[in-house]
Amino acid sequence: MVGRPRGSAAAESSSACDASRPEAAQSRPEAAHNDHGEISAVLFCEKQPGCFRCRQAGGRPGDRMEFHVLGPLRVSGGGGMLALGGPRQRAVLAALVLRANETVTPHYLAKAVWDTEPASPRTNLRTYVSGLRKSFGEAEAGRLVTRADGYLLRTDPAELDFQQFNRFAADGEEALRQGEPERAAELLRRALDLWRGEPLEGLATGPLLRAESERLTERHLVAVAQHARALIRLQRHTAVISDLTALVRQHPLREELLGLLMLALYRGGRIPEALQAFQDGRRELIDRLGTEPGAELQQLHQRLLTATTAGGGPEPGIGPSVEHRPAPRRAHPAVPRQLPLTPRLFTGRCGELAVLTQGLAALGDAVVISVIAGSGGIGKTWLALHWAHRHTDRFPDGQLYVDLRGFDSDAEPTSPESALRGFLDALGVEPDAVPAGLEAQAALYRSLTAGKRMLVVLDSARDTEQVLPLLPGGSSCMVLITSRHQLGGLVTTHGALPLVLDPLGEAEAHALLARHLGQERLYAEPGTAGELLSHCGGSPLALGIVAARAAAHPARPLTGLARELRNHATRLDALDAGEACASIRTVLAGSLRSLKPETAWLFTLLGLVPGPDISLSAAAGLFGLPATRARLFLRELEDMHLIRQYHPGRYTLHGLVRLYAAERADDHPEWECAAALRRLVDFYAQTASTGARLLDPRHSHATVPRPAAGGEPTPPDTASEALAWFHTERRCLLAAQHTAVERGWDIVARQLSWAMDVLHSRGQTWDARHTVTAVPSAAAASLSLCPPAPARAATPRTPAHRPPPWPGTGRSPW
Repeated sequence: MVGRPRGSAAAESSSACDASRPEAAQSRPEAAHNDHGEISAVLFCEKQPGCFRCRQAGGRPGDRMEFHVLGPLRVSGGGGMLALGGPRQRAVLAALVLRANETVTPHYLAKAVWDTEPASPRTNLRTYVSGLRKSFGEAEAGRLVTRADGYLLRTDPAELDFQQFNRFAADGEEALRQGEPERAAELLRRALDLWRGEPLEGLATGPLLRAESERLTERHLVAVAQHARALIRLQRHTAVISDLTALVRQHPLREELLGLLMLALYRGGRIPEALQAFQDGRRELIDRLGTEPGAELQQLHQRLLTATTAGGGPEPGIGPSVEHRPAPRRAHPAVPRQLPLTPRLFTGRCGELAVLTQGLAALGDAVVISVIAGSGGIGKTWLALHWAHRHTDRFPDGQLYVDLRGFDSDAEPTSPESALRGFLDALGVEPDAVPAGLEAQAALYRSLTAGKRMLVVLDSARDTEQVLPLLPGGSSCMVLITSRHQLGGLVTTHGALPLVLDPLGEAEAHALLARHLGQERLYAEPGTAGELLSHCGGSPLALGIVAARAAAHPARPLTGLARELRNHATRLDALDAGEACASIRTVLAGSLRSLKPETAWLFTLLGLVPGPDISLSAAAGLFGLPATRARLFLRELEDMHLIRQYHPGRYTLHGLVRLYAAERADDHPEWECAAALRRLVDFYAQTASTGARLLDPRHSHATVPRPAAGGEPTPPDTASEALAWFHTERRCLLAAQHTAVERGWDIVARQLSWAMDVLHSRGQTWDARHTVTAVPSAAAASLSLCPPAPARAATPRTPAHRPPPWPGTGRSPW
């Protein structure tokens, strides 16, 4: 039942894309499909039919591309098949197609393409992506987007043969369940006609793509079986016998196919062949697995024997035994105990445990829902499991658990349907009795949990929508949810109790590390142990990784590990134990993947901030946005616990998060990052200059250069406001001045120096002054958790090197 190949719907375009015209490029610069990110201006063509950028902009729709993976990999567009390059480049495309419209991480692509990764897989991947853009052509290259955490292929579902197959197959199976075999047969035939051979046939792939191919093959077999079932119900049994015979030979262990073949042969009057098919299948099962056929197949065999002995013809009643008649719930299902093992080294969090325990008092009035929120690696799951294991006696009817994988960097979130099927199975519902559709499944789940005293743990939830169908129906149930999001929707609509986790305090962090390594080892190197704790910043995951690496070499001193962590450039490498779940970088990549592209780009910019924190106004300058819009993006980052608003209007990043954000800047053009940083420094210089003129009216006539585009300041109105602003921003001003010197932005460096000189003349003291031409690197490092940019050669400040007078004042800024 291999389907016919589809014809290409693409047509040749006769007009040239405006994207290639110099005059268009001058007026609207293009950066939609560069290798550094998508947050930039996009030039759209208004004339060429089929130009992807035109369609994205709402222009005239044109010819579409078609991506074929149900057989040899092919892409059609522009009237013909595209040349896709070498086998590795084709494998990269296959992985992107199978996860179309999702960000695919380099780690996933490497596992999809290679069995053994090359020395520099990211470099190779960039080369392959660039080659694919050339294969797509100028009009369609914008489909392939580079994001902060990977690559994304933009497509329409109608352009993907496997998506079309999934849609037709799902609709056909639903029609069969609804008792419409004629419609089901037609839809399933259309699904099967899309197949041209084995998925990705002839393509050398890595383990992840092979798994995807096997998944598609399995889905194909299910559709074949359902198509055969529909034809049998329509009394067209003779039409499926030959295909089923071949499939049973290829897959002798699939009892469903054998049962359908037996039924088709019987209803076609070929009773001896039906009985022989059972004996052949039974022999295969015994020879290969040492087991007899399942109960369902044996029941069908017995019915055939009974009907034959009685001399009857084909009976309509024989079919349902193999046609998934809904089975009842198991008579005595076991009480579900699904909690993973309790975390043995759990330490501290006494206050948070007490908050969760307080929720028990409300049981019986309504479902108690507690949302444990916090950044990746902060210990949410450990807290939930530790508390749950301590209170299992309060939930004698069972404990349900599911990992919703809301922020995995290499896997899609668990669907509510999948989670519900697991819960229903744990509650004793036979697979064939699970109703179709999410709403029906959720209703059954609520019915089964009503009146029960159960605990439900929903780990790593992505959003409220994923969680809602999984809430139980009994008022004696309790739900623990962990998430990197605040899940404000649950708090608003269901009265969920929010509990936000902060990094561990110094004492708790020390206790956790001691439980891993032993108190004696920490006492032997007290200074080094303190340094390790400082670099981990209270992150339980970071502490666990450090402990795992140290425990692997018990005879080695801790100084070597501390040296790795001390270096900003290698700290994230040091906090990687070799697995995705034990890597700070991978955990943070999962958070970044869940953000909108523009928010992810602005998060990256926050990693460039030279000072220890940033105000809303300064962030607006950095982003080049109005403060009202900047606040919305900051709120989104705060909701994801990537930043913290420690005081109204002031934000900071955890040291490790800040290092990761700065590292992501390497994936973007230097000029974009430099432009954002210049906007921020201009903001500080402009606001400081305005404040200095308020403090010393003698300089009110001084002219100030305009800031970079998007860097509009928000100046104070009075001298007292100016003084307060200087006091709040003093460390940020010094860091901005340091940045201006290193980058050679002499005018703003002088501007900041002059403003601080005015402040000093009023008796205000600073930790450091006038660092315009030489700033010691140690002082610079103390101003920021991020490593300073490589410094330009410093020029000693002597009278011969003094800058000229400040423009418009006739007075030297010194």
